[in-house]
Amino acid sequence: MNTETQGAVMSLHERQVWLSSVIQGDDATPGERLRACDQLNRMDGAYIQRVEADVKREVVVNIELTDEDT
Repeated sequence: MNTETQGAVMSLHERQVWLSSVIQGDDATPGERLRACDQLNRMDGAYIQRVEADVKREVVVNIELTDEDT
């Protein structure tokens, strides 16, 4: 990244602050506020459902030999 564009990219925190200001400000329409809120929720992982599970598996194999198999 060159020195001209180095300051042009917002950090994660800067984007979160900016989106929060859009949501709380008086200049945005309700639709713009909802989109900003949606984007902020995505950045925070609010839509991800986390499930914790302890799974144990048991495999049982039964083999019966008959006279025809030998």
